[in-house]
This record gives sequence, structure tokens and C-alpha cells, in this order.
Amino acid sequence: MAQTNVQAFSGDVAISSNLAVDTNTLFVDSVGNKVGIGNTSPATYLHLSAKNSDPGASEGDGIGTHTLTEYLRFTSTADSGDINSVSVGFKLGADDNSTATPDGRLDICANEGAGAGNTYGTVPDKTIATFLGSGNVGIGKTDPGSALDVVGDVAISSNLAVDTNTLFVDSVGNKVGIGTNSPHTKLNMKSGVFLAENQASTNNQVLYFDGAGTGAVNNQYHLKDAKFGTGIFVNDTGTTGSTISLMNKETADNTTKHASIGFVNTDTSGNGKFGGQIGFWPEDGNAINQQFRIYTSGTSGSGAGYILPVQQMVVTGDGNVGIGTTNPQTSLQIKDETDTTGTGDGFIAGLNDNSGNRKPTECLRLQGKYYAAGSGALLRFTNFHTSGSNPSNDEYNLGGIAAFDYASQWGGGLCFYTAPNTANGGDLTARMVIDSSGKVGIGTTDPKASLHVNGNKAIINGQSSVQTVNVNKTAGGNSGAQTRRYYRVYVPNGYNNFQIIFRGFGRNNGGGGDIQAWRRQYTIQRNSGGNINIAHNSGENIDATGFTFTTSQSGGVTGTIEVHFDVTFPAKPEGATYITFKADVIGDSGSFANTSGI
Repeated sequence: MAQTNVQAFSGDVAISSNLAVDTNTLFVDSVGNKVGIGNTSPATYLHLSAKNSDPGASEGDGIGTHTLTEYLRFTSTADSGDINSVSVGFKLGADDNSTATPDGRLDICANEGAGAGNTYGTVPDKTIATFLGSGNVGIGKTDPGSALDVVGDVAISSNLAVDTNTLFVDSVGNKVGIGTNSPHTKLNMKSGVFLAENQASTNNQVLYFDGAGTGAVNNQYHLKDAKFGTGIFVNDTGTTGSTISLMNKETADNTTKHASIGFVNTDTSGNGKFGGQIGFWPEDGNAINQQFRIYTSGTSGSGAGYILPVQQMVVTGDGNVGIGTTNPQTSLQIKDETDTTGTGDGFIAGLNDNSGNRKPTECLRLQGKYYAAGSGALLRFTNFHTSGSNPSNDEYNLGGIAAFDYASQWGGGLCFYTAPNTANGGDLTARMVIDSSGKVGIGTTDPKASLHVNGNKAIINGQSSVQTVNVNKTAGGNSGAQTRRYYRVYVPNGYNNFQIIFRGFGRNNGGGGDIQAWRRQYTIQRNSGGNINIAHNSGENIDATGFTFTTSQSGGVTGTIEVHFDVTFPAKPEGATYITFKADVIGDSGSFANTSGI
């Protein structure tokens, strides 16, 4: 295109009136000191104007849109071979594209990096902030839905205040206040409650129950009925601090106040149903001692979920635990007042005055897992001792009771344990077993009779003793006659009257055979301060050939006297002569003599 009226100036140019370039490309108002670009009537010192609207199908039909268009750009150009360009642009458009009253929109953009996509930094291709005519501002978001809509982290170096005292963040004291602008703790809530609301509900149902609601059959507690405690967040690694503390502000002198947490689940209609409650209740009016309680909704009554709390467990201030009782008298007390009836499992047959078939109520169940015979559940008793190491440090075994699978035949047995005298604690050792058929074994885990005692002595009722003894010649190969003490009893000073019956067999042969039965019976009497009278019931004798039996005693009239029973073996080799017998001691008084084999 040919240029006309082109002038070149080498110095200053002074224009005393307005300057117009083209129709409305550039206009300088020399009177108002304003510059217009795209218009000849600039309203401000710099006024940019352009038509970037889309009229739609035709002009004047009331349909159209504004195209978001960049009106102003600043560019710091590149230095070839060293650094690329950077640019910032300002775009103008419409917020809602209303044909009659559209809201204005301003986007501030900048180049994100420098590359071929943005002509190496000369094109501001990323929107940094958006300002809408509605007053909403977006940072990192081009369609802000609120006064300030930010996508990304926000760093505030000073305090943050929302409204007068709705929310206040103290950046110096690192505290947050809700309802107050002077928080005293990490989180200070004032003049309000902390609420857990059912967002799916249309009637503001609260998913919480505190025992003071107004629900009918279903627990439907509304916002106005909710009662909540205060949450205090602390930073403490000691035993007196906690992550969250619940404080009941009630100051009345009573024991019904509590700091607790309630739990509610919703039914299929979205109604809140009380599930349980845990917390601490004072044991005295001034809350010096407190106890921990667990409540559930219970199982009786009409309208599931409206059952008032039923206390199931308590830990008292002195550490006693009660299950089914509110006043445990020991470390663990379990109570169940269920009236259990019926035959079969757990029923004790043959009791008098039990026409209603009452049976024990199950209060505690211990369950193991079957792997093989011997698997079961063990109840262990220990003592604390700093030198103990069995079963673990600072304790030692005392005893135990176990129920176990007896023979892999769907039946069980009971085993009673004690621990032997062992430094730092011995292992639990089986002492008595009741098998799956009811047989009792003492010293054996395989009882063959209703009562099977595997040992050489038993004392019954303190007045009857049964003992089995084997007596041989003294080691050394002596083949001559030899006298041995085979039994003795200790008779205390006082009235004593009892019988001893020895019966068994003796072996008197250098080879096999010649085993003969023998028997001796004695009656022993003593009065306080007296000697012992030994009566030999010779008519009860059964003699084994070659064996001679005698008695003797030692001790004074003021103390315990020992009665000795001796036997002289025949002159046969060691191993070829011995006696085996059972000693039955039967007394008629509580001061029954102590017996001992030799």
C-alpha cells in the first residue's frame, strides 16, 4: 500500500491540539490529557476499547457473546543466546454472557516457561487470576464461585480474621479461635457446640445421642437438642496430658455429670439409632475419684435405638473391673443374673429341690483352637517378683487350670498344674487330670479307674494313709543276713490311737520263683506326756520264709516319738531278696501321725 503524507522528524514534535491517528486507532485528548486506543472519547488517562463480541446470527436479535480477548501485554524481550522472553497479559471478557446485563471479567495471565508453545515466552499462556464483575476472585481458578476461590496452597504471614469473631487465627500465638478473637488454647471454641450432622438428612438430624433428646420410638435428635462437650488439644508426652480432652463444665456437686462420647448408627431411613456410650463418671460429688464406664443400647424394650443406655462394664477409681456389675469388689468381677434352665449342656443331674432344671449360668468363656489332642485353653496363676523369669520377666509360675482335647474324639479333659520349687520359677507341671469320661488321675494323665493315684502315698481326711514301699538290701553285694528299717511313723505328744497294716510279698531266692505273701498288723496308742504302746496283732500275721520283723522307738515323753519297723533279710544275694508292700495307716483322731517309708 502506498504511503501518503508521510513525514519524518529528527527532533521534538509539538502538537498544540488533539492528535488523531486513523478514525479510532489512537486519539490523544490534549484538553483532558487522556489517551484513547480504539476510541476517540477516552474516559480515563489510558482507555483501550475494541469490539470483540459475537452478535450471533444477526445484529439486533438479542443474542450474543463476549470473546475473552487480550487487551494489554507487557513483554521483556529475549537476549539472543542468553535468555528467553517473559510476558504478562490482561484479558477482557464477560462473566455470564448476559445479553442485557453482562458482568465484566478480567484475567491476568503470564507465560509459564518459555518454549515453542508460547513463542519462547512472548505469549502469556497461563491464567494467574480471574476477577469477575460479581465480585468473585479466582486464583488458579477461572470460574470462582465465591468472593475468593483459590486452587493451591495459601500462605498467610499474619493473623487471619473471618467476620468479627467467627474464625480467628493467631499467627503469633499459634492459636485458633472459633467464636472468639482471643483464643487461649490451640483450639478455643466459645458460645457454640461442635456438631456432627447427617448431611443426607433433610430435617437436620444429628448423629449423636446424649440421653437428653426428645425422640419418640426412633432416636431422631435434632440440632436444638444436641449437647456436646469441649475439645481441647494438648501437646504432652507425660501421663497427665492427652491428645483430646473432653471437659464437662458442670460444677454442681453430684455424681451424674460425666465426660463421655456417644455413638449412633443410622437405620435404613437415615434415622439415628443409639449404639453406645463411653466415658468417665465421678464417684464422689467433687469428682476426686472417677470411674470409666461402657454403655450399650441393651436388647429389651420397644423401638430399637431408643433404649436408654445400659451399663455393661466399669473400671472403678481403685482399678477394679466389673462386667455386669456396677460395684466390683475385686480386680475382676463378672456378674450374670440370667436364670438359666434346661437339661443337656451344663446341667447337673440328681440334685434335690431342682424341679425347674436350673443350671449354672455361663459367665466366662475361654476358647483355644484344636490342633491335636492336648490343645485347649489355659488359665495361669503367677506372682510378681523382680527376680522371676518364668513365664516372663518379673513373675514366676504358681499353678494353672487347663481344659484340653483329651483324645481327638470331640471330648475334653481338665488338668490341674502346680509349679515346682525352682530358682526364678519353674514350668507348670501337670499334677491331676480328669479325663473325658470323668476318671480322676493323680500323678497320671491316663487314669484307669474312677480315682487313679500314681504315687507311693495318699492321705485321706487326715486320718487314713495309704503308702506303697519297695525295700531292698543295702547296695554292695552283701549275700548274708541284713537288717533294714523299712517304715517309720512320727507320733506327736498327745492322744493318738491308730493301726498300721503291712501287706505285700517277699522274695527269698537266688534265682527265679519263691515269692511269698506277708502281712503284719500293729495298734499304736499314746496319751499326752506318755510313752507309746505298740500292740502286735500276731493273729493277723502271714509269714514269708526267712524274713524277721521287729519294732523299736526313740524320743522322750514330752516330744514326738519315732516308731521304727525293721526287717531282717535272709542270707541271700542282693537283688535276690527284697520285700514289696502296702502300708495302710488308719487313725481315729485329728492328730494323725505322720508316716514315712525308708
